[in-house]
Amino acid sequence: MLDFEVSKVEPCEILVLRHHMPCYVGQFLEVAPRASALHVVAKTLLQVGTASPKALARAAELLTQFDLPKTLRQLCLIAFSGDQQQRVNLACGFGYGYLAQLLDGPTAGLDGTNRDVLLEMNLDVKASGDVIIGSFGCEAVWQRVCDHCVDVTCFLRSVA
Repeated sequence: MLDFEVSKVEPCEILVLRHHMPCYVGQFLEVAPRASALHVVAKTLLQVGTASPKALARAAELLTQFDLPKTLRQLCLIAFSGDQQQRVNLACGFGYGYLAQLLDGPTAGLDGTNRDVLLEMNLDVKASGDVIIGSFGCEAVWQRVCDHCVDVTCFLRSVA
């Protein structure tokens, strides 16, 4: 765990911070459409130095958690539905530990089962002491996982 106050860090410490946090998971999977789900998730682990066999095993484990059948894991992502792409996207984001996760509408398009999987994973992250900052459109979702909420509708009205 990194132990420093962000506002007081030296420039070299910022590089360490960027390597460890935050994780951003958006609503859309932005990868090469011809890549396989397994390799997209494993790539996020390889980028932080995880050995290839361990990265592939962890990627498979995460895809299992998000209910992506083994038969789909080797297919090109271009053939995936929006829900399936979102599950791959989330698996990428939860592949390895972060001090903070930024989640932009992570439940959008997920079925009830995978939404519950995601919420349980969020609770695990929170229990470990890490931070989750999320944009949750559904009140039932944010009430389940959030300790603090900020209503941004006033900001949205002023922009419109």
